[in-house]
Amino acid sequence: MKKVILSAAAVWLSAVCLFAQSNTSSVNSTGNNNSATVNQTGNMNNSSINQNGDWNNANANQTGVQNNALQNQTGDGNNASVFQSGDYNYATQNQSGNWNSAWSSQYGTGNEAFQRQIGNGNGASAYQSGDGNYSNQYQSGDYNSAGVGQSGTSNFANQQQIGSYNWASSNEGGTNNYSNQFQNGNSNGTTTQLYGNNNFSSQTQTGFSGTGNGNYSSHYAYGDNNVSYQNQFGNSNQAFTGQSGTDNWQWEHQRGDGNSASSYQGGASNTSTQLTWGNGNQAYASQYGSDNVNIQLQGITGNDEDGYYYNAASDGNYANLYQSGNGNNSYQIQLGAGGHSATTYQIGNDNAATTSQTGNGHSSFINQVGNSNVATVTQNN
Repeated sequence: MKKVILSAAAVWLSAVCLFAQSNTSSVNSTGNNNSATVNQTGNMNNSSINQNGDWNNANANQTGVQNNALQNQTGDGNNASVFQSGDYNYATQNQSGNWNSAWSSQYGTGNEAFQRQIGNGNGASAYQSGDGNYSNQYQSGDYNSAGVGQSGTSNFANQQQIGSYNWASSNEGGTNNYSNQFQNGNSNGTTTQLYGNNNFSSQTQTGFSGTGNGNYSSHYAYGDNNVSYQNQFGNSNQAFTGQSGTDNWQWEHQRGDGNSASSYQGGASNTSTQLTWGNGNQAYASQYGSDNVNIQLQGITGNDEDGYYYNAASDGNYANLYQSGNGNNSYQIQLGAGGHSATTYQIGNDNAATTSQTGNGHSSFINQVGNSNVATVTQNN
């Protein structure tokens, strides 16, 4: 009797193991010359492929435990590939249109990748290695390109492109980094690189009527707890920010056509604000050290506490700032018809410089070397 009981237990245990190790695959194809390939190794992986059209191709390769891949293709000539190795990873690819391409590769545990393409000739790629990373890519239009690469833990990347011929790139390495990229228009480009921990980047490019064309923005951060915002409105604006160190904060806002803003910060707890609007204004800032503050406004008045206000457009201005040391403060504001030039250099500690120019055609140059120097320039016509 005992022998019979043991045999029954063995049969039950074998059935449980077979059930626990079962993978699930579903392929539904409607049309001509479609191709679907599924390879799954491990336990409780799930793959679903749905194709409606002609000459579509879908591949799903999964190794591990409870990975999920969902691929939907509607149209002709689309390509979708998912590679997942690890446990509890999730990938979704939705394509509607023709000749779109989506590629998703994830290694680790609990990563999530979402890709949606509406239009023709779009390309999206996502690579994630580590645990708990998240990426979302949305493209609506034609011939857009988006790429995400993340390595580490709990990183977040979001890319949205509406229009045609836009491109976006985001790379993150470390823990708890956040990147958001939004573009509405045509031929815009944006790139983000975050390496370290708890860095934040948000880049938005659009125009007054809801679309902007030919804009370019770039941001990179190396270190921890750095924050950057870039907003561009209009056409052909360019913005660049770079941060190296900890707890630095940047915000660059451009409204108009052909503006250019660039800011670099190296050290700790530096702050840079550049709001440029009008046509063809330029603003540059470099800060090295700790607790330095840069504010450059062109055609705009106000501050962080009370808010910023647009005055009459000020065009063709030039503003340049360089600060090296600790606790330096620089404030440059240019109003009026434009054509102003303002340059400030401060090397040392606790220096303060203020330049205010209203009207047209003024020029200011401030150079301070040492500690606790104060310079104020006011020019009107």
